[in-house]
Amino acid sequence: MMLHGDGARNIDAIYFWTSVLIAGLPIGVFTTIAVLAIRGYRRRRVADGGGEPPAVPDAPPSRPLGWKAIPR
Repeated sequence: MMLHGDGARNIDAIYFWTSVLIAGLPIGVFTTIAVLAIRGYRRRRVADGGGEPPAVPDAPPSRPLGWKAIPR
């Protein structure tokens, strides 16, 4: 005779399906994001060469970045 009666089978099934959901949901979400990212990468119309962008002819001179010392 079971210690907790027939209700223990229902609790075991709930625990099982909850564990499947906890493990499967993140896997499904990350797989969906990866598939969408790969499809978007492959469907780009303009390929990125990865080099430096072309120079703009009338661009103002760039100033150095960083902290500016202000004497007192």
